[in-house]
Amino acid sequence: MFRSVFLVLGVVVTGLRRKSNKHSSAIDHSLNSTGIVENKFPSNWPYLGHCVRPHGEGGLYDKTVRQCKSRESPPFTRDSRIAIVGGGPGGVSMARLLHDRGYTKITLFEKSDRLGGKSQNYNYKGENHDLGTCYLAGKYECIEAWAGDLGLTEKVINVPRYVSSPTTPSQKNANQMLTNHNFDVLEWWMAMKSYGLQVKVNNVAEYVESFGANFKMAGQKYIQEWGKTMRTTEYMFPTNPDFKALNQTFLSWLQERDLTALVPRLHVSTGGQGYGRLDSMPALYGLMWNHPNLLSGFGQHSMIKEGYQTIWDHLLDGTGVDIRFQQSITKITRGSWRPSRRNIQNVKTTTSDDDFDFLVMAAPMPDALAMMDYTDEDLDLFGSFYHHELVATILKESSSGDLPRNYELFTWADTLNVQTDISRRTFNSRTDSASSKMTSQIDGEDGPMTIRQTANIKGFKQNVIGTLQISNTATTDDRLKELVLDSLGDYGIKASVLYQKRWPEYMPHLSLEEIVKDRKPWRMWAHQGNKRTWFVGSYVSFESAADVLDYNIQLVNTNLCEPN
Repeated sequence: MFRSVFLVLGVVVTGLRRKSNKHSSAIDHSLNSTGIVENKFPSNWPYLGHCVRPHGEGGLYDKTVRQCKSRESPPFTRDSRIAIVGGGPGGVSMARLLHDRGYTKITLFEKSDRLGGKSQNYNYKGENHDLGTCYLAGKYECIEAWAGDLGLTEKVINVPRYVSSPTTPSQKNANQMLTNHNFDVLEWWMAMKSYGLQVKVNNVAEYVESFGANFKMAGQKYIQEWGKTMRTTEYMFPTNPDFKALNQTFLSWLQERDLTALVPRLHVSTGGQGYGRLDSMPALYGLMWNHPNLLSGFGQHSMIKEGYQTIWDHLLDGTGVDIRFQQSITKITRGSWRPSRRNIQNVKTTTSDDDFDFLVMAAPMPDALAMMDYTDEDLDLFGSFYHHELVATILKESSSGDLPRNYELFTWADTLNVQTDISRRTFNSRTDSASSKMTSQIDGEDGPMTIRQTANIKGFKQNVIGTLQISNTATTDDRLKELVLDSLGDYGIKASVLYQKRWPEYMPHLSLEEIVKDRKPWRMWAHQGNKRTWFVGSYVSFESAADVLDYNIQLVNTNLCEPN
């Protein structure tokens, strides 16, 4: 079957425990590695100031803690012993933020033998390939700053994305669009058709002529409307949004504000990450992911040459944080808060029994409830989430087929709209265990949605590519590999599978009713600190490393204070 192609613009650990060396060279935040590309935002840019201007008040590098207000008590002090459960981006970034602000008695428990969670490297002949978290873009300024501190290298994606469709115009027109870089045409036609939106121009040529101006105007309006709905400029998670505006899907929110000119790009930027369709995604998630910094055009779409996991592997170097790997926690007992009595947070593992003063729960929910003395509110808030399953496949490419040898990204635009398989994972309080069940939203399409030509992007010697797909959890590994190879074969691409990784609990999320009617994200926010516990990670924010870190910064800046 022929399809047209279009152009669219580690740490060495001995044993199971690691104590980060307090005496290793301190990181100088005033120096930025030349390996990181600076995002040049205007000096008066209002959004995410703590990352765009990280040395300012409340910024990533601001080590000061505000004074407590009258009758306000800090959640913990600098003498407190803090346990962090979970070594993914949520747990590691929280450990670093607390350490930088003077909270040094930190122990981090991780059940595996590595840090990073869904940020995982696959090493092939000395070169790291991302199996989960992979990109940097606008709104990732804080992560870029940390990557620069660690001396990592940012590789910008320079070649516009190629997209495909079985229902494109003639090959002659396709070649013309390829030459003229009029890549927006295909994205526009495919997205409009996918969402049943009306075409407001008479022909392709008329659309091409007007697209740039329409997109720019819609982008400027989007940023204004985003602010009106989210009612915040400083953080990605809104603590006091316009709930009426959020009571709809993301597509409906765009239509209500006459912003459908943005649908083609949002279709790819959102669906291409495995987050689902615009017409089924709650507006809150669409707006959190498509933050003004992401759409501003000031950020670079790029990757970390050394692999995303490398950030989390080394972020705690020199901090003295007690990192314990391969920890099987059997029970966490949290004492109730009483001023006349010292509160104890007891963490038992198969090999240790330790007392702490405060707990940060960064392990994935709902499964993490099994190790806790959970309350009814804990169970209601964290006991059930929807998920996608993300599958990453790493392949050795021997021929790029119909694609040019220098391609960097390729997206199946014609199948992107059906990457919608969803499961629901629920905790059973009777058995103290969680299980998953596929919902009725099974699309029957488990093929890949994106190729990432890692060798071209990162400048690697080995010609290795990666694909991403959203699948039914019941689909076998062999079938998933077969679908990838068949889809590549449609374009003459020859490759062999090196490794495959399935993430069955990718993108934990809630339904529109749970978000707006039940107000669960804001009840989670209000719940922070109860029983001397913080809950962090993608299940309280959104499935991106940038959102997880930003939520942690918001939590720290809002709650930490120095007692008077």
